[in-house]
Amino acid sequence: DASGTDCACDQEADGKPGWIDTFVAAGFLTYVVDRPGHGRSWFHPDVVGPAGGMFPYQAAQGLFAPGIPGHTQAVWTGEPGDPGTDQLVSGMGFVHADYAEVNRMDADRLAKLLDRTGPAIILTHSAGAPAGWLVCELRHDLVKAHVALEPIGPAFGGFPGLGELTWGLSAQKPHFEPEPATPEELKANPSAFRQTGLAGIPTAVIVAEASPFTAFEESVSDFVNALGGSSEFINIADHGVHGNGHGMMLEANAAEAAGPIIEWISKIR
Repeated sequence: DASGTDCACDQEADGKPGWIDTFVAAGFLTYVVDRPGHGRSWFHPDVVGPAGGMFPYQAAQGLFAPGIPGHTQAVWTGEPGDPGTDQLVSGMGFVHADYAEVNRMDADRLAKLLDRTGPAIILTHSAGAPAGWLVCELRHDLVKAHVALEPIGPAFGGFPGLGELTWGLSAQKPHFEPEPATPEELKANPSAFRQTGLAGIPTAVIVAEASPFTAFEESVSDFVNALGGSSEFINIADHGVHGNGHGMMLEANAAEAAGPIIEWISKIR
């Protein structure tokens, strides 16, 4: 399993072992890739290009704070000064000034990892998801499956201050057959095109019941299928895992939240 994430997986916010341990215990050789400028990945403009602004607390509150009804598993308040919130935000670093370029770099680094590991199931999260869609093309023969955990969306949407998904699932343009002349042409009739990298790769778009992303993620799964992919939509609440938000891998029941993912991967494996 190779992971292109937007949140730490080595330790939960309350100090318990994180998803690395959970996946290893389930029998997976697991690698974690910090996105450019995130976590332990140093953000230096000479290396990764110009930085935009810092990821703001307000954005973190909107994504992760326990303000949505039913969000009961958060181990942070969402307020500045709260240790859990501060830890959550501190690793998010700067927002890259060019979202298409960070998509490209992100996918390139994940592709180079696959060159070393061989075939793998990739797991991406949130703003890390475009790298997953793109690496399915870059290393189509090495991606056995793609778990897209709460991928950024909806298609052609984006996130304020981060960037827009110009080409549906990513800001960086992938290969299509036939090639749309403009993003608008693709958006008007996505089923007329095929994003070739998605073909033949089993995909799961997975959400938590109390995440703001839950409102649109089924449409992302449908969009993948419209482009010739093979996507299944899974809400972990339908598997008995309740109370989670966008940062499920960091919440109180993180090990339980990984259960439906491991179950799906095991079927592919």
